[in-house]
Amino acid sequence: YEDFCRALKGVNVLESHEHQALFAAVCSDRGNHPKASLQELLAALATVSPDLLLEDCRARIMKAYKSIDQAYREIDKDKGGTITASEFAEKAAYRLGLVEKEAKKAFRQIDLDGNGEITREEFVTA
Repeated sequence: YEDFCRALKGVNVLESHEHQALFAAVCSDRGNHPKASLQELLAALATVSPDLLLEDCRARIMKAYKSIDQAYREIDKDKGGTITASEFAEKAAYRLGLVEKEAKKAFRQIDLDGNGEITREEFVTA
């Protein structure tokens, strides 16, 4: 189970309840020592692919804004040159219709260096 969770964390699935739910959904051995095979792990990873959330965010951004650049400028509310987690969460809920958990997860996926801020480069390449 620990290896399974570590693999999920490697693709930005960080919530323990998500680990438990995925493990329970894909685990074929439900005895005293439940295990998941490589095939089962791959199925779980495909289920929660971060690319799907990012694709959804990208589509919502393009629908809500005229361009990626316009979106970046508007989401960077304080015009500090980077987007903070609170700036992203506010706009993600208001303009993109994401719930808080989705917004937090998307922010973590876009913030490639994990410094708590999204640069223009991270935003454009996400």
